[in-house]
Amino acid sequence: MKKILLFLIFVFLQNIFIYSQVVNLPNLEICGEENTEIFVPINFEEINSIGAISLQINYNPEVLEFIGYENLNSAISNPFVNVLENPTRIAIAWFSMSGLGVNIDGKFLDLKFNYLGGETELTFSAEEIALYTGAILNVEYIDGGIISNSTPIILEQTSGDLILCEGSDLVNLSVTSEPSDVFYQWQAENENATWINLVNDNNFQGVNTNNLQINSAGSANFSHYRCQVGENCFIYSEFVSVAVLALPEINMQIPEVISLNQLPYILTEAIPEGGEFSGDNVNNGIFEAIEVGTYEIFYTYYDGNCTNTSSQIINVVENFRIFGKVNYPNEEETPLKNVEIIVSNENGENLYTTLSNSAGEYEILLYAIGNYTLTASFPMDWELSANSTDALLIAQYYTGITNFNNFQINITDVNGNDTVNSTDALLIQKRYISDISNFEVGDWSEIEIPFEISLENSEMEENFIASFIGDANFSALDDTENKKSFSNEISLINEGLVNAPFQSEFDLDLKIKQEEEIGAVSMVLNYDVNLIEVLDLSSNLPNFIYNLQEDKIFFSWYNVAPHNFVMNENIFTLHLKAKTTYSNDVLFQLESSCEFAGADALEIENIILSLPSISIFSDIKDIENVKNNEFKISPNPFFKELKMFYSINTNSEVSLKITDITGKKLFSAFEKEFIKKGDYEYTLDLENLQKGVYFVVLEIKNKNSNFKKVKKIIKL
Repeated sequence: MKKILLFLIFVFLQNIFIYSQVVNLPNLEICGEENTEIFVPINFEEINSIGAISLQINYNPEVLEFIGYENLNSAISNPFVNVLENPTRIAIAWFSMSGLGVNIDGKFLDLKFNYLGGETELTFSAEEIALYTGAILNVEYIDGGIISNSTPIILEQTSGDLILCEGSDLVNLSVTSEPSDVFYQWQAENENATWINLVNDNNFQGVNTNNLQINSAGSANFSHYRCQVGENCFIYSEFVSVAVLALPEINMQIPEVISLNQLPYILTEAIPEGGEFSGDNVNNGIFEAIEVGTYEIFYTYYDGNCTNTSSQIINVVENFRIFGKVNYPNEEETPLKNVEIIVSNENGENLYTTLSNSAGEYEILLYAIGNYTLTASFPMDWELSANSTDALLIAQYYTGITNFNNFQINITDVNGNDTVNSTDALLIQKRYISDISNFEVGDWSEIEIPFEISLENSEMEENFIASFIGDANFSALDDTENKKSFSNEISLINEGLVNAPFQSEFDLDLKIKQEEEIGAVSMVLNYDVNLIEVLDLSSNLPNFIYNLQEDKIFFSWYNVAPHNFVMNENIFTLHLKAKTTYSNDVLFQLESSCEFAGADALEIENIILSLPSISIFSDIKDIENVKNNEFKISPNPFFKELKMFYSINTNSEVSLKITDITGKKLFSAFEKEFIKKGDYEYTLDLENLQKGVYFVVLEIKNKNSNFKKVKKIIKL
């Protein structure tokens, strides 16, 4: 019983959800043409698993004459189709020979008729569709018919050619038909000779009425228009040609800006000639404004068919102004001040000279339009503005490792032979170590200076950049137009002690305290010529150059193939001679122009170097005195307080001071104070001192020796 109930429910659901399908015939509107072939489709909607089809379709044989069928659905083959009489009807029969059902969603086939005229219904009779199992499908059959309609008649329309000037409004294009309430669609012929339907927009209104309004002639670039009258049964009106003549083109060439001292101004600059100028303050072609302001000038021209008018705004100003900024081409775009800007006329006469301000801005006032030349002169000295890093960049550019822009090529051609190569790199090295004092091309290069300008507007902005010659990476200046300091990223510490007798020769090794891949080294060391004499400098680096000059040591090296330094490796060795008794942690100091660069020619930060401390003594007694004069500092680094411990082996005159990294004294704890032999502790409150690196200098003088000790301290 349970199985029977489930089967009945299944059959019921099949009847509801599967077998309720549709077969329909259309209603076809025929526009009244007799003896015309027509096709009537029989459409199925989602009927599946069909095993057999039985259809009869009734029609009026006085309206239709059956010819056959076409466009049979691909799922069906070889249906039986025949005409039966009394009543006249078409019988269609088909069943599956394979024992499998077929699915049809769409057209079953097209019935082909010869239309004889009139109207007839198309109705189903004796219809039935079954599954391949033999079960009858529950199908809804929808009848159709043939409806006769007539094509509208056009009674009257706009005809002929319209000749208009571009931009003028067109008269309406109209058409009158019978009946009058039919569908209208205005069309236009495009450049491909294709008729397209118009839509209502800014150019066209009334495109679906019997009156078309074209609002602006020529704006849509069409020349032929027609109207489709009627929808299913329709006729086209004759097309109307619209010839739109282009307006005469006017080119006004009046200056946009005129100064008061140029007035009155004769207006002649307009093409084509022969038109008429008008506007405020214009009389007989002469512009006669008497005050600063904005004026509109009109020019009207008639070519025999169409008239056109153009206008131009003229600004009357007191005078003309050239202004701009001068910047360094670094990332900060550092403004350059006190740059002398000179303006000369076409005859080479200097007319105006000015200086850029602290923001790099300049301004030049002139009183007439014309052609001028701008030149510039720069006040800053070259002074170590390029170094080994720039030489490395030049070598990388020459060997194709890196690229230069046109301005970089210009500033690195230091010998002026229109080629950037190793010679320019060598010259930059020699200039850095002060082996040469100048370049053939000078110290500065500026882009597009001198250059020609044509002054036509009241305000003309001319910005340009300038750079030191040789500064390939534009690193010479910081964002405040000061020479950029690299030594802040380089620390020189004292490590070890060298004891040297007075008037003896000895060596000091400058070492690097880290592993680093380095492509370029630029270094300047300062020292006291009263204490030591630098005799020579040696290095294992290839192709280095150096120069000894007064109280400075210049060292320059680069290589496209970088050198991989290891911890405590020598960069160079100084061969020195002792000139007087001395003991100090800080004999040598780095200048701000020192720089280390990697293989990519970019600055390496946080380089740590070391040199031994030096003690120079005249005899063994001096050595014992200095050894007894101990000097210790704790803690270091420190936050607030700094404690100093020192021992004096004999009554002495003692001084204690704090300096910055340049040696400038910040304050003295005591100066030339007489202190007896003994051990001492002194505490300094340095809470107000800014974070950074400083030096504590202890000097002890007595009848036997002079002792000077320098300790580096770090405030956190």
